[in-house]
Amino acid sequence: MANKASKAVSSLLKPTETPTPPAKRPSAAGTDPATGGLANLDGIDLDEGVIIATGVGLKGSHDKGKQKGELLAVMTIAEHHGITRNALLRIAVRDFLERYKAGEVDMGQYITIERRQVLKIGR
Repeated sequence: MANKASKAVSSLLKPTETPTPPAKRPSAAGTDPATGGLANLDGIDLDEGVIIATGVGLKGSHDKGKQKGELLAVMTIAEHHGITRNALLRIAVRDFLERYKAGEVDMGQYITIERRQVLKIGR
């Protein structure tokens, strides 16, 4: 009985198949996200496709009358230039993507890797 339970738990812990990565994403297996070089963006046309609403978490406040942090900065810049927050964030993302493709972005300054010990159960 204990052997059947062990096998059942073991089968839950070990994946039965390897997931296939999405089509346009290069494999980063074995690379350090902070220093592993650039992701391969060859063949990705930044102008292709339709606009899809995507949320971006920014530091701010739930009190609409007292905004602060990143959200206040975004709102202030957008208002100063007479554009929407969405337009400003699209400009910012596009600028980042173009600088990344040109090798001008050091991801190591943004990513912190925390290693932790993993306990493996089984034989």
